[in-house]
This record gives sequence, structure tokens and C-alpha cells, in this order.
Amino acid sequence: MRFLLIILFLSLNISFIIAQSDSLPEANKKILDFALNAMNKKVGNGECWTLAANALNSISAKWDKNMEFGKLLSYPKEKALAGDIIQFKNIKIKDGAETMTMAQHTGIITKVNDDGSIEIANQNVNGKKKVVISLIKLNKVVKGKFFIYRPQV
Repeated sequence: MRFLLIILFLSLNISFIIAQSDSLPEANKKILDFALNAMNKKVGNGECWTLAANALNSISAKWDKNMEFGKLLSYPKEKALAGDIIQFKNIKIKDGAETMTMAQHTGIITKVNDDGSIEIANQNVNGKKKVVISLIKLNKVVKGKFFIYRPQV
């Protein structure tokens, strides 16, 4: 029963994401679609940045083939969208008793929530090299930086 509820939740969440994607720039729609189709699969060598790199390459996007994944946004002045790429550097997120740290990590934003948190498709999480969704509370960052890139074709 629990397994069926989880599948139902994931199905509803993906349906919501797909409905949200109607108002996205075309490149973002394609990047989001790539990320959702990669769920529970290893993309490239399984490193976090190869998910973003393969998604961008699949649409012949312009990027520096290093760690600048498109047009750098001036966040929060420019709003993040599903299909944008996020790069974390030396991040520490503190939410009550929970602490999350990332030296360097890359993900694809799949959903921007009303509370300012985001959901990202990412891999190489806790040593697992398959694409999963993670919830990130950007308003709880206490150390480090993050950069949000808009895909450009």
C-alpha cells in the first residue's frame, strides 16, 4: 500500500511539473523533459554535472563545456524556472536540526515552489549515480554560493 501511495504521489507531482512547463521557454521545456526522462537512470558517467551537460548537449545549447551552463541569472532579481541549471559551491543549508552541505554540485531545476524552495533532478547523491529529485531550501543557505543558469540555444 505504501509503495502504491509513493507511486501515486510521484505521478501527480510529475503531472504538475508537466502542466507548469507550458509557460516555459522552449529550451527550458526540453531540458526539463530530458531530466524527467532520466529519472532513476545513470546519465553519462554518473557525476552530477554530466546530467546538465548531456541535457544541454541534447538540444545543442550554448555553454562553455566547463561549469557555466548558459546565461547566468541575477537571482533573485531574475526568477528561477524549471529547466534552469543550478550550480552549488561550498554550500551549507541549515534547516532546524538538519544540515546539508555540498562542496560542488550541479542539478536541473524541476520545480520552483511558492515557499522559495526548489526541486532538482540530480545524480551522484549520497554515492548513488542515478538521477533523483532533491528538495533544496535556497532561503536556508547559511554559507557558500549558488549560481542559476538559463539554457541558451
